[in-house]
Amino acid sequence: MVSIEDFTIGGGYLVEPVSVDLYEGEYTVDVLLRVLENAGLSYQYTGDLGPKFYLASLSGEKVDALPRDTSLVPELLLSALDQNGFELGTRDGNTLGEFDYTRGSGWMYCVNNYFP
Repeated sequence: MVSIEDFTIGGGYLVEPVSVDLYEGEYTVDVLLRVLENAGLSYQYTGDLGPKFYLASLSGEKVDALPRDTSLVPELLLSALDQNGFELGTRDGNTLGEFDYTRGSGWMYCVNNYFP
């Protein structure tokens, strides 16, 4: 199962949980990119399409619909960020990615396994 969500910023699923096939010789990043493309999401990454992959940002209609400010972020998270010295901001442009809303933001991503 693969899903991509943005509940912590007051959103929902960008990609609803979906079962995906795994193919011999693939990395998990191959699965992720297939899911993103099937969901109509574009992406930017750093590293490579192997073990050094890091998803830097997503874009697409569902991302465009997200608020640019923190108005939907749950108060519990806002309070924790403030208590830990994270200055809140906005997201710029039409992407969602690392450093949006606060300097501590980024992606949680599963281990980039290889399927021999």
